[in-house]
Amino acid sequence: MAELAGLFIGIAAFALQIGGTIESIRALREFTPAEVVDQLECLSDRLELFRKNLLALQPLESHPTVKSALQQASKRFRVVENALQKLQRKLHPEGNARPGYRIRVKLVFSRQHVEEQINKAKDNISGMSVDVQLQVSFIICLESNIS
Repeated sequence: MAELAGLFIGIAAFALQIGGTIESIRALREFTPAEVVDQLECLSDRLELFRKNLLALQPLESHPTVKSALQQASKRFRVVENALQKLQRKLHPEGNARPGYRIRVKLVFSRQHVEEQINKAKDNISGMSVDVQLQVSFIICLESNIS
């Protein structure tokens, strides 16, 4: 997890960081009961879409408004990474001979916690997308009024 306090992160570096988290989510799905798999797949799909959209914005990377939006998005992304790390600790088998059974038992006792972490990740992924989308829309609107 990158520490970005007060630093500007470039789009390519941020996209690479997001790509690593997408892979972590996909790996987590392998150790997760079916009822959570769809939610994790949704998270990875949303992050993948955000990453692709982010890469398309590279020509605007130097704009101060985009820089600000990326900083805000990277703060939200740290929350997403933290939530996913908590999920991984909750759901990952710990050397048990019957890992599927252990996960199901852990899931029954921690369903609310799992749902909270997934919802926290979803909310922050949505927030990242909105933060960047609004700033880019603002730039486009501003530049069309200047022209």
